[in-house]
Amino acid sequence: SIPFILCPALCIRNDDPAQGYIISTIFFVSGIVTFLQTTIGCRLPIVQGGTFTFIAPTLAILALPKFVCKDGENLNSDQWEVPEEEREEYWQIRIREVQGAICVASIFQLVVGYS
Repeated sequence: SIPFILCPALCIRNDDPAQGYIISTIFFVSGIVTFLQTTIGCRLPIVQGGTFTFIAPTLAILALPKFVCKDGENLNSDQWEVPEEEREEYWQIRIREVQGAICVASIFQLVVGYS
């Protein structure tokens, strides 16, 4: 459900293959983390998944004026004709910003935790 919450804020249309990329990435990373947890981690038989912890900060970042979708247009309408390459770069700029913010916040958390 995380991709379905984030995709409209990332300016991804409902029929865009990018939504499938995000869903498959979450499944893939969840599988890797579950494998690591059950082999070298604390070995609890649980399935790791995406976290909702970062949803609120992510939506706050994506609500900034520079990340608002083009002129508030309806991305799911057929009138929004943008070339595929430009559409891909359009949402990737936003996801890079979110990933960078999460990395900086995680490093900050590590530094505070070890001090």
